[in-house]
Amino acid sequence: MPLLETVAPYLKLILITALPYIELRGGIPVGIGLGMDPIWVFLVCTGANLLIIFPIFLFLDLAFERLLRIGWIERHIGGRLESVRRSGRRAVERYGLPGLAAFVAIPLPGTGAYTGCLAAYLLGMERRRAQAAIALGVVAAGIMVTLGSLGFFSAARKLGLGWIGGITLLVFVLAAVAYYHSRRKEGRRSL
Repeated sequence: MPLLETVAPYLKLILITALPYIELRGGIPVGIGLGMDPIWVFLVCTGANLLIIFPIFLFLDLAFERLLRIGWIERHIGGRLESVRRSGRRAVERYGLPGLAAFVAIPLPGTGAYTGCLAAYLLGMERRRAQAAIALGVVAAGIMVTLGSLGFFSAARKLGLGWIGGITLLVFVLAAVAYYHSRRKEGRRSL
């Protein structure tokens, strides 16, 4: 039973990290906020995020085009795909594979391995090189999110907020950044 108690929190982090849009950007702050060892949190979340790269490409190869033929899926996903294609194309055309790595490394929700794989797939990039660039971006994002979370929760403890207050504040900050980011995108579309 002690092994299960030791492993269970890390399994939860793996599940959080496996969620599209959230990935390690959610798993690492949760683990650090709960007082887990930051090095293990980094290794588990980054490793889990790296392990999803190959299955994402496999899914895209086997089922993506078939799913888009279903009307309601195309209606709900078509706009998002075009957004990924546009933002990914800008980075890749301007900076190549380092641009793809940088795009994945941006520590904001929605710019991780899932979106990087989708952008590489939609842009027809060479698979092995794209996977390497995405992996590099995931590791860079893991380092940035870990360091940011350590600093954030250290400051929250010094302010007397505790881990619940720290996580609440982090969620609020991430929501504000996501809202600002979406409003900024809407502003660009209207121009």
